[in-house]
Amino acid sequence: MSLENQIARRRLKRKGPLGKVSALLTASAVSLIGLAIGLEPHVILWRSLVSAVFIGTIVSFGLSVIYVANTTRN
Repeated sequence: MSLENQIARRRLKRKGPLGKVSALLTASAVSLIGLAIGLEPHVILWRSLVSAVFIGTIVSFGLSVIYVANTTRN
């Protein structure tokens, strides 16, 4: 493994759980928008839950694709 690959791997590990952070920020934004619009609490809960799971999954998958692309690059 080359030095460049090791540096890229360390950078990705240092960034932390970006999927979880983006999911929490999405859930917070959806909750605030739901409160501003005046939706019922159970609707806000389900919308924030679904959006957080969706965005968190997409971001985690995207980061894993970037990680694999960086490790397989020569």
